[in-house]
Amino acid sequence: MERKSASRSGMLLLELMMAILIFSLSAAVCIQVFVKAHDLSGRAEDLAQAVNSCGSAAEILRTADSPREGLDLLEQLCTQTQREDSLFRGRLEDAALEISWQEDQGLITYTISCLDEDRSPVYSLELVCLEGGGV
Repeated sequence: MERKSASRSGMLLLELMMAILIFSLSAAVCIQVFVKAHDLSGRAEDLAQAVNSCGSAAEILRTADSPREGLDLLEQLCTQTQREDSLFRGRLEDAALEISWQEDQGLITYTISCLDEDRSPVYSLELVCLEGGGV
């Protein structure tokens, strides 16, 4: 009789080990899914902030009387500004902006880019303005 109970306890131990293995594998998969979802949520939040910052800069440039006045206004609102020949860099609302422009026959084309920590663009917006102030 003792032999019979020993084989039953061995079977129970094997079943418990299999259940623990299945639960630990499913827990590992769930943790990976949650980490991936957290990463995607962070990227979506960064993209939303980049779109908002580029839109704010475009509105400032659009509502100014002239494109050059818009850049001066944007320079006043931004922190850590740097302005070169056809390139403007600054920080607006916790976002790094880079604005480049080209002038061609009364048209000024702005490319507004929001940069991440590695200085690579997260989002870019192109804005075409007339020299007289129209968009």
